[in-house]
Amino acid sequence: MGGGPQRVPDRLRTARLLACVLCLTALVTFTLSSCGGGTSVAGGVGSGGTGITNTVASGPINGLGSAIVNNIRFDISTASIVDDQGNPVTADQVSLGQIARIESAGVDTVDGVNEATASTVQIRSQIIGPVTSADISGNTLVVLGQSVFITPATWFDPALSTGFTTALVGQVIEVYGQFDPVRDKYVATRVALHTAHTYYKISGLLANFDAVTSTMNIGGLTISYAGLAAANVPALVVGDLINVRLAVNPVAGVWQARSVALGRIALPDRRNVSLTGRITAWTSPQNFHLDGIPVNASNAVFAGLESAVVLGARVKVNGAASGGELIATGVTPLADETAANSVFVLYGPIDALNTVGKTMSVHGLIVQYNGQTTITNGNIANLALGIQVKISISIAADRSSAYAQSITFQ
Repeated sequence: MGGGPQRVPDRLRTARLLACVLCLTALVTFTLSSCGGGTSVAGGVGSGGTGITNTVASGPINGLGSAIVNNIRFDISTASIVDDQGNPVTADQVSLGQIARIESAGVDTVDGVNEATASTVQIRSQIIGPVTSADISGNTLVVLGQSVFITPATWFDPALSTGFTTALVGQVIEVYGQFDPVRDKYVATRVALHTAHTYYKISGLLANFDAVTSTMNIGGLTISYAGLAAANVPALVVGDLINVRLAVNPVAGVWQARSVALGRIALPDRRNVSLTGRITAWTSPQNFHLDGIPVNASNAVFAGLESAVVLGARVKVNGAASGGELIATGVTPLADETAANSVFVLYGPIDALNTVGKTMSVHGLIVQYNGQTTITNGNIANLALGIQVKISISIAADRSSAYAQSITFQ
């Protein structure tokens, strides 16, 4: 394994010891039966009702009712929900494709579904800024000088009535997704209109900084942080993921920082962690950073080709967190997002129905159905307002509505 072969084993032993101490504490206090978890966040945990926060999950939201992240259905009805600036977010503003960091107690498996009650939810976007160009054939937008790649699984908020067209140029948008350092692009999972733009934002890798002039460079942008108190600027390390809120107008080509913070998620010591993201720094398949989080996968089980765990790759990692590092028990390489591998799920009541046009709405999302839609526990005639359903959906061509692959009456 490359990169510090003498240091990694010692660090691993220390981290695993700390993780086990955490597990033993939980074992004594809550009479749990396992230490370390396995390759799934839900593996052997139970204790969903204890109220003790021991699970952290982060990744794109791929289901609603309440919020589904990394194949865990989190009830967010009583959770504290904020954005990455600490502003409150209502549950009905939580949307498909947003990036969420969720904390909860244990995860229970009920009828084959992993379920948990969230205590906190943080919605995180990567860029807020004006669109300066749109290459529709190349599936790319340019925002704040950054290339934003639109995949077949990128959701567009219905408020963006123009959809993915050149009419986006000049509009201020908010981009959710993850940074791919190999292609030097942000891979968008959701694009939304941003109307209250009193500031812009970029979350990216720190290319360099000058402590004398108090300037930094992220994504080709020169940013001055001279107007910030030193206590409000984290220790800057080249290659770290940094989140900078910007004044909307640069001064002589230099953007002015209104706040600077680390861009990676907070990762306290937790027994069960599940992260889906992209590898932003890489030494080997056993030693890399996932969206800025250091991962030690020396003892992990790889579900797929280990050789696919490379810089820029999209992967899912499960394990335990200790000292800000994720000690991986399982690593799953994921292919880039396609229409085929991007299925989303909706749970909830039908809030609008058009039987002539064969469309319905669940959580405000328009869903089309037809004779090819698989129906379980009923038939098309049973569709009615207020009926509880589970719908597996794929994204439609307009990127803001969906096709129903299957409908299950609950």
